Amino acid sequence: MNAKTLCIAVSAALLMGGPAASLASDALENARNATESAVDHTIDKLPPKRAMTRAEYSSEKERIQADYKSAHSSCDPLAGNAKAVCRVEARSDEKVKLAELEARYKATPGADTDARVAKAKAQYDVARQKCEGQPASDRAACKSSAKSDEDRAISDAKAAKTASAS
Repeated sequence: MNAKTLCIAVSAALLMGGPAASLASDALENARNATESAVDHTIDKLPPKRAMTRAEYSSEKERIQADYKSAHSSCDPLAGNAKAVCRVEARSDEKVKLAELEARYKATPGADTDARVAKAKAQYDVARQKCEGQPASDRAACKSSAKSDEDRAISDAKAAKTASAS
């Protein structure tokens, strides 16, 4: 029964009064509940509202890339492991900022998790490069510690996604 037919039937029953009016008001209430449920279900299926426009996203991405180039070039006067650490820090910083930008643009739990994972991996890359500057006897323990920190951060990010999904 479509909405127009339902409205006509309810109007006629209300005019007649008596038991037909009670049935008509019940039918009207059921139709209202079904409509509200359908609207709620449809709203749940809509994509999330973006926190920023495509133009804002593009300009921010360009700014992040320009910052990376500047930071990378500032590493040139350095030498040895300090130069390598500086470059890894610049690259890691860019990766994290791009992942966070993507998370803000998409505004989804999956994108947030990806940003957290990117941050954990970036921190690991920097820590691993810093380990290269240590004496050989301490290097293996340093890398092992960095790897365990990365694994813990990644599992925490995935656990947070699972917790927010339920």
